[in-house]
Amino acid sequence: MKASDFLNLEEEKKEEAPTSARSFLEQPSALQPAPPSPIKQLEGAMSIAASQTIKPARQFLDYYNKERLAGREAVKNAYTNPGWWKTPLGILAGSAQYTFSPVIAGAKTFGSAVEEAYKSLLDVIGAKDEGAKKQASKFIGKLGEEAFYFVPLGSTLRAMMVKETPGFKAGIEMAKPLPKLSKEPAMEVGKRSLPPVKPITAKSPLREEVVTRDIISTITDGADAALKGNLDESKRIFRQVEEGLGTGEINPEFLPEILSKHRISPIEFAKEYAETVSRAGSVLGKHGVLAKRLQFIFKGEPEALSILQQAFQKEVAQPSNVEKLMGLIGKVENTRRGLLVTQIATAMRNAWSQVGRVTIGGFDDSLQAVAKNIFGGPTDDINRVSEGLNTAIAAFNRMSPKGRRRLMEVLDANQAVISKARLFSQPVHEVHMGSRVAHFLNGLNRAQEFVFRKIAFESKLRQRLGRKGLNFNTIDPKKVPEDDLIESVNYALEMTYAASPKSKVGKELLAAYNKVGLTLVNPFPRFAFKNALPFVFEHSPLGYLGAIRPKVIRELASGNPDRFAKAASRATIGTIMLDSAFRLRQSKYAGEKWYEIKVGEEPGGESKIVDLRAYAPLSTPLFVAEAFIHPDRLKILDYTQAAIGLNRIAGTGLSLTYMLDARTGEDLSKQLKRFVGQYAASFTVPARTASDIYGAFDNLENIYRDNRESPIAPIIMNIPKYSQMVPESYHPLKRGVGKRGEDIPVGGVEIPAGVFRQATGITLSKKNVVQREADRLGIDYKRIYPRTGEAILDRRVSQLMGDMTNKLEPFLRSKVWKSFSPEIQKAMLIQAIADIRTDAIAMASLDFPFERIRSLMERKPEEIEDIIRQTPARRFLEE
Repeated sequence: MKASDFLNLEEEKKEEAPTSARSFLEQPSALQPAPPSPIKQLEGAMSIAASQTIKPARQFLDYYNKERLAGREAVKNAYTNPGWWKTPLGILAGSAQYTFSPVIAGAKTFGSAVEEAYKSLLDVIGAKDEGAKKQASKFIGKLGEEAFYFVPLGSTLRAMMVKETPGFKAGIEMAKPLPKLSKEPAMEVGKRSLPPVKPITAKSPLREEVVTRDIISTITDGADAALKGNLDESKRIFRQVEEGLGTGEINPEFLPEILSKHRISPIEFAKEYAETVSRAGSVLGKHGVLAKRLQFIFKGEPEALSILQQAFQKEVAQPSNVEKLMGLIGKVENTRRGLLVTQIATAMRNAWSQVGRVTIGGFDDSLQAVAKNIFGGPTDDINRVSEGLNTAIAAFNRMSPKGRRRLMEVLDANQAVISKARLFSQPVHEVHMGSRVAHFLNGLNRAQEFVFRKIAFESKLRQRLGRKGLNFNTIDPKKVPEDDLIESVNYALEMTYAASPKSKVGKELLAAYNKVGLTLVNPFPRFAFKNALPFVFEHSPLGYLGAIRPKVIRELASGNPDRFAKAASRATIGTIMLDSAFRLRQSKYAGEKWYEIKVGEEPGGESKIVDLRAYAPLSTPLFVAEAFIHPDRLKILDYTQAAIGLNRIAGTGLSLTYMLDARTGEDLSKQLKRFVGQYAASFTVPARTASDIYGAFDNLENIYRDNRESPIAPIIMNIPKYSQMVPESYHPLKRGVGKRGEDIPVGGVEIPAGVFRQATGITLSKKNVVQREADRLGIDYKRIYPRTGEAILDRRVSQLMGDMTNKLEPFLRSKVWKSFSPEIQKAMLIQAIADIRTDAIAMASLDFPFERIRSLMERKPEEIEDIIRQTPARRFLEE
């Protein structure tokens, strides 16, 4: 049936139609909505379950408010109705009712639950007499209410009400057992060393929220000694440790090993700790416990105790409810951020990016040596071109047991302990701040990060030692210069995008970014703003600006070409990368989108495409090249994503963008629900690995799903099998349902797309001729997808459009089409798609008339008039 037939049918039924669309929609015997999908049924069941779950809480609040207000009213009545015995008794009774209102509310809630349970039991056994059932249930509920006062919860609440005195809370705190103290007598500064500490290796679990009992014990055991001695060395170490703790580059679990190997006594560290307690305490996160321990130790030293009490006063203060809430939100958000990168595919993509970054670093080292020789560096700089091979040597050593042992020998030396802590503490995606679960699930991602970090560290250390005439393989680990260790760690963190801001402004901006909730837009700001964007700037023609700064030129003129060579080398490498990107975007391998690369083509015209966005910042030159070659293909969202690292795949950041595009309050409500659903879906991302593997055995698991129908859809879309409850998704320019990648033929065997994605981090997809032309011409997909506001109707429209647009392919491959200019092609294709969409909406309205009328009711009057005036499509295809 054509759109015109549908309109004529509506004209014939005009006499029978109700006076308005709304009254027609509200008639129970008129149109009925489509039956709920499985995901809608699940949403309804979850809503009922949630309602039943919070029912006791609502009852408790109702009972509590009723008893509290009744008690207050009783006291008021006692004052307004004076009497020698009525007033004191009324005040006493009202005060008791007011004070015990939580206990009374708890008892009544418990009794109500018992009554409901007993009533359900009677229904199960088939009791018929409703009056008897009601009376018996009420009696049992009353017994339950009375019993509440004797169960542990009720008796505890009642005891708290009775014992609530000014000294009650203090008494509870004093009753808490203190950690066991060491019986070993304190020794003088410089004559006491820490107990042996098992060295922490790269395989040790790293959890920032865990501050081991050993740390507290070693500090407090020495805190009863006199504060004296030369603390210059401890101050230097303490400053390094404090800075590392503050930026997250040192995990607190490394503290025992650091103090032990530097022979710093607990009292030395305690003195420095007290001087900067407000900063160190907030980093350690266990300051309240530590403060009590230290104050107990110093109770016999009034002067020392006074100093500690003043230092601890602010930190020991009980946090407000708002602070507690913000702390809880922060923990939840950090856990979410950790879970976002738990897929095996994510670890593999990061590994590919690290391979590229470390390889570029090797070329950079060689090119810097050439530049230094040209501009007057040491005479042997030209011989250092081979230093770029240090990266290859370090990579080979990761596969050699002897090479791995040698690196750990260097890192286990006393003077290397802080560098070791920095090297193994900070992951690239800030996931060390998450929960233990997120930490565990990130094992593979952390492992690949530390492998490349070791490669970069060893490569740089070999270079620096070689310039001093020392050999990495033969040098005594205890004699490795500390400055070489520090610079090598800095280089390793930079190579793996894990460096932290060093300036005060940078640190404050990063902290503010996290505090105001902008991690909802970009979960990993340190990676994006401190590492990725500076890499893009330095490795581009703009990097030459760093080479011609006045300060750098003065250094060059004075015979020190280091900074000039570094800036010039990286800018040259970036220029080569950009030139390669220009060539690629104009080659036969260029996809229609800036981030696409063609790896093959089917006989029917379908292209095999690989998406390179996940490999930023190495893929960023492709975006820059596209901005020069085809600026018309780029949209505002493309620039936004390139600038702040957003992913075009649905996520919370993208939801926030859509919320800005909401036309009505109802649209905003839908987008808000979508945002909440996608936020919650972050916590099920680890299940995506299992889902991809499960797809090898069940093809239905590999189908794209439409998550707009329900806010819980994004949550279960990552979960194997349950994801199939979400309705299938259709592309308006492609026939049939969409697939999450294409299977890969290898040696005559088809490797399932999900398995290949997880094993390599690469997703292969296909695009037909219509999709390719739409992308090539830069047609905004807002002008392609149906937007009726009804998810089930949109899916049907997209399905019909996919069948009809498929018939455009012969014309789009013809010489006639290719003879038109891009501007004419774009206008013609937009109009053709619009006509097809109009016909598809008309036909889909026959299948879902209820949803179509509801979608029209949500539009503005002028929009409805435009829809009515539209004529059926005049297509480029024949029926």
